Amino acid sequence: MTQAREPQTDAKTESPQTDFGKESQEALFASAEKELGLETPGSCKKCENGKCDPHKVSHCCDHELKIFDEFRIFFLGIIFHELSHLVAAWIAGIKVVAYKLWHPKVAWVRTQPPQKTFNDVFVSFAPLLFGSIIASLLLISLFTTQMWASDPLAFYILLFLAVSIAICSPISKVDAYAAALALGLSYLRRKKSKDLFVKLTSLLVWPFYFIVASLFKLGRFWFHLVQYFFIVVVFALLSALLFAR
Repeated sequence: MTQAREPQTDAKTESPQTDFGKESQEALFASAEKELGLETPGSCKKCENGKCDPHKVSHCCDHELKIFDEFRIFFLGIIFHELSHLVAAWIAGIKVVAYKLWHPKVAWVRTQPPQKTFNDVFVSFAPLLFGSIIASLLLISLFTTQMWASDPLAFYILLFLAVSIAICSPISKVDAYAAALALGLSYLRRKKSKDLFVKLTSLLVWPFYFIVASLFKLGRFWFHLVQYFFIVVVFALLSALLFAR
């Protein structure tokens, strides 16, 4: 089903200079994971050594969203999910290496490493951010214009699209892992800096890391439930803003 964007590139691609520093990325990832207490998400027969490796350009795994196996009919939401990663990568100026927008079991977007920490976070959370807004606006528009009475066919088509987007908006564990690792790396480098001002900025990064890392460490049920709650909150806020006018 819908799956995560792979945040890193292969060994043949030269990595750009990032705000993570000059050290090799593999060394940075290994030390940061150990210090932050992050573990590579899940296990899958398709991945090398049975472990999902979001550091490499490899096939994304299908184990994360087995909860949606019975919802494959909502394929439009899967396509929107991956398109969100693509659009966010384009906005952030991150090169897309390869992508697959739809497959019955797995879909993915692979990108080169971002040059800035929050670019990685933006691309990782793009489906949740874009999906919650677009699905909410579609639903609000459908029911406020009473389209079911004037054009029932268009109403049900757009309703199907809105529900598909909402159901497939939550990010995967690999997406959350990529965002948490990027924020964690930024936090550690700022914390260890000799510059007092840079060291103080680590206090600003830490809350973001804590929130994303806490989301990543949740069990699958709560991981998705929290995101659906976020979608409901976005829908409620947009409804309140639009109806207030």
